[in-house]
Amino acid sequence: MLQSGLHHCQSERERIHKVAIQHENQIKELIKKQNIMAGLIGYYNPELIDHIAQCEQRLMKLNEKKLTDRDLFIVVQHAMINKPCEVLDLQSNEITSQGITILADALRTNTTLKTLLLDNNHLSDLGVSYLANALATNNDTLKTLELERNGIMDEGASSLAQMLQTNSTLTNLYLSANQIGDRGVQLLANAIADYNTSLKELILDNNPLVTDTSVQSLIHMLKHNRSLQTLRLWNCQLSDKAKVDLSEAANSKKDFALLC
Repeated sequence: MLQSGLHHCQSERERIHKVAIQHENQIKELIKKQNIMAGLIGYYNPELIDHIAQCEQRLMKLNEKKLTDRDLFIVVQHAMINKPCEVLDLQSNEITSQGITILADALRTNTTLKTLLLDNNHLSDLGVSYLANALATNNDTLKTLELERNGIMDEGASSLAQMLQTNSTLTNLYLSANQIGDRGVQLLANAIADYNTSLKELILDNNPLVTDTSVQSLIHMLKHNRSLQTLRLWNCQLSDKAKVDLSEAANSKKDFALLC
């Protein structure tokens, strides 16, 4: 009885600790949003507004515009609400995890955006977690998400893996040139193998921390997932034997493209 009571107390302490962490994270996120809002007072970017007005409605090309976090309020209002686009290109800007919360909130209710290109920004694991949370249950429209060169590590990959367990719309996920390691790849592979039924393309090129340790999880994914059609692993730290093992698993799948 005493041991059972102690175990119950320990479990209750762990539950309370988890709840406290969740509340702390929510408070931190709220503070960040308030800081961004404070920075927006008096902020106006007429060039950005004019450029959005000139873009065709389907494709919104805002890459290499030196956009910052403050500009994302304008992007959401003018490119996603007033002029709902299907493709939003925000590559090679100066967007961070703070600003991406604005876009993540918009994704929760957006019903038109199919492709989101965020390559070469500064999202980090934190920014990716905001996007992943929005796509986990609240979005059934976005099909392509590009997050190359964003400083994503295993924690970011973990957030994406959790999202892939419940998201049934995303078909293309680009994660090249980040710092994702074996743990991140294993989490992604297991989520795709055991839960996901929509993803068709997974791009993991130029992640130098990916080694042979990931291979068994990737093989498990290839054997059990039915939707994936392309897996790219160029310029990772895979041995020749690992590549052969992956190729053998891929050969059992019809019309599957393995590039490693």
